[in-house]
This record gives sequence, structure tokens and C-alpha cells, in this order.
Amino acid sequence: MLTELINQYSFEEIIAIEESDRQFLALKSSWELIKNHDFGGVDKGVVKEVFLRAVIYNSLISYQIAWSGESRWEEFADRLKSDFDVLLLDFIQWKASLDRWYNLMITSKNNKRLYNIKLSRLEKFSKFSLKSMERYYENMIDLWQDLSKAMWVPNYSKTICFAVKMFGYSARVIFDKFIIYPLEVAIPVDSRIRKLFLTSYWELSDKEIIEKCYELSKISGIPSLHLDSLFWVKR
Repeated sequence: MLTELINQYSFEEIIAIEESDRQFLALKSSWELIKNHDFGGVDKGVVKEVFLRAVIYNSLISYQIAWSGESRWEEFADRLKSDFDVLLLDFIQWKASLDRWYNLMITSKNNKRLYNIKLSRLEKFSKFSLKSMERYYENMIDLWQDLSKAMWVPNYSKTICFAVKMFGYSARVIFDKFIIYPLEVAIPVDSRIRKLFLTSYWELSDKEIIEKCYELSKISGIPSLHLDSLFWVKR
């Protein structure tokens, strides 16, 4: 039973599992390099803003990828290290960087499918006005709802919930502050989660899995996005 699995770990142990996730470590490594770079006197707040926007962009198109999610994010983190000065300049000069994001996608080894659909997602997101990244970190429910509006999809959609999770990973590193994920944000349901719940609860729909995770969160006091990290290890 998943309840028994959750009970084997303290919340602190689950956070330690998160912070050993290759995706988390890739973003942390990228930021450690970028934050110490001199971008010609550009305000550090702007640098943080661009980094976090980049993470959201990548989250929204990180599906139907080749290889593993970890490999995808390690590749993305390496590209941020090499391309960040150009992305930053685009942002400062108010240039449309959509072509640059599209080029980054099509030259990726791990993201070579469904280009047109993913480009459409980038276009939708690029037209939406976001709030302050620090405010979003302090209230990730706002980010969750705003991404849903920007992408015209329900807020329980996998990529929306996944984007909040990856934003939380990177914001934790950038702001050097831990903020727990909101209980309201749903677990990103993918094949590994379906398989886990098939083993424990027979076959459930994605919405039923989300509801079951909400129940587990209420019982344990641990939000679904943090449970996702535990379930990833036990997949």
C-alpha cells in the first residue's frame, strides 16, 4: 500500500530524495555557474527572472522526449550554461526570443518529437504576462493557475503540474530558501505513476489517481508534488 510506503519516510527524508534527483542537481549546477558570471552589470534579479522563465519554458515542452527525463534536464541545464548570455540579452532588449527557444528544442538530442505542437505551446506562453518570479515562489498556486490560463488547459494537466514542480526546484536553489509545494497542486500523472497505482489500486483514470494522491496528501500532510519525488524513486 502506498500509505505504508509514505509512512516509511519523514518529510525531511523525502526532501533529501528530491535534492538527490538528477533533474534538481542539473538545475543547481547550471545556476551555480550562471550566478557567478559577470553579465556586464545586469541586475541579479533580471538574471534570476530569465533563468526561471527558461525552466518554465522547458517544462511545458518536456513530454514525448527521447531517453529519460533526467537526461533531458541535464542536457537543458548544459545548454543554459552555454546560451544564457544570449537569452538574457533577448530579454533585456525586449526581443521575441521564440525562435531561439524553438531552435534550442530542435537542436536537442532528447526532444526531437512533435515540434509543431510544442512550438504552439511556446507561442501561447510567450504571449502571457507573468508576475514576479519571487512572488510566484511565495505563492505557487498563483503560478499553477496562471500557467493553466496561459496554456488554455485544466490546471491538473500533467505539464502544468510538472512545470510548477520544476519551477519549485529551481526557485529553491536561486532564492536559497525552501518553500513547501502547495497541497492543492496535483501530481503530474505519467506512465510511471499509472504503473504504480495500477499495482496498488488496480486500474484508475488519471483524475482518479490525482484524487487518490490528494487523499494520501491529506493523510500524510505531504503535498502531492513532494510525494511524486518519493514515487519516482519507487517506480
